[in-house]
Amino acid sequence: MEPIAIPAIAPDDSSPDELSSTGPVIVGEGVVDESVPVVVGEPAPVVVGEPAPVVVGEPPPVVGEPAPVVVGEPAPVVVGEPAPVVVGLQAGLEENKGRMLQVLACGAVVFPGLFFAFRRILPCVFKHWNDADVVLVSERLVSSIHAIMATTAGAIVVSSCRDSVVNDRHWLATYFVIWYGGPYMTYDIIAMYLSHFHRFRVKGHEDYKQHSLRTINSFIRREFLLVLHHIALLTILLPVTLFFRRDQGDFFIGCLFLTELSTPFVSLGKILIQLSLQNCWLHKANGGMVLLTFFMCRIALFPYMYWVYGRHYGIPLYSVPFHLPLSTNLGNLCILAPQVYWFVLLCRKGFRLYQRSRMPDSSPATPVTDNPKDD
Repeated sequence: MEPIAIPAIAPDDSSPDELSSTGPVIVGEGVVDESVPVVVGEPAPVVVGEPAPVVVGEPPPVVGEPAPVVVGEPAPVVVGEPAPVVVGLQAGLEENKGRMLQVLACGAVVFPGLFFAFRRILPCVFKHWNDADVVLVSERLVSSIHAIMATTAGAIVVSSCRDSVVNDRHWLATYFVIWYGGPYMTYDIIAMYLSHFHRFRVKGHEDYKQHSLRTINSFIRREFLLVLHHIALLTILLPVTLFFRRDQGDFFIGCLFLTELSTPFVSLGKILIQLSLQNCWLHKANGGMVLLTFFMCRIALFPYMYWVYGRHYGIPLYSVPFHLPLSTNLGNLCILAPQVYWFVLLCRKGFRLYQRSRMPDSSPATPVTDNPKDD
């Protein structure tokens, strides 16, 4: 039988020219029925069989390779290293704690050391002074040194926290309280007691021949407001500064440091009286500076802090107390109240000294230790 020529079937969109150009496909020789296994059997391994190993067989290596790179390597790097970091932080905290204790110990040594140094030096310079005079002047000199340090620290903190009075930070606001604020307040209570003890001992009081609970009780009763003031600073200002501010308000802590600006002038006035220089122009000028600095830095400072706080939040001055916690207002009131009382006493004393200076037969003022009211 002759071979049968079957024309190739083109797609639907093929043109007649494409059909005419397609050659015949030989199905087979002989019977037409035998063409089925010939036409269908041969294309299978070419069209369907070859793409399988190329398209489907190669992707598994692509999926299998990322596993050791992305998942396998981070485990020892991210999870395995934090342990020594935590240990390092703990070691750093222990080291900082040790340094803080060393600094605190240094602050506790500075003021008592200065006090006892002045007690040794002053008798060599002023040989006619008794123990009460020496202790009083030594206490005032140390108090002036601390006041200068606190005022300097306050000026630095305030000038550094002008942009945001609430959120700006300066390390002196916290560390000065730790280094010198707390140790000084503790020292000053003891120094005031020693001044009180020697003053009454020089006057010949029987109870003051030696230290006892009676002398301590007498000191607390006579200097109750000063003792309460120091204890309040130790128990209120120190914890608030260290633990309850939430890293805010360094500006206002610096303002509280500035309240010490009047202390050197108060101490200088007492020292000038001790030196019998109460009638010189320096004593009068110093008295004016006492009143000015005491009013500005211990009384007017509190309304100023409220005004600055209100300006920061855009609220008027009279509304500021209502935007602050009750504990804050009470704390400021407890600090302000004794300042007002002491300022009134200073004004009365200044007025008496002014009247005395205008008397032609005014006698020289007695030393401080002979007049308890001057203390």
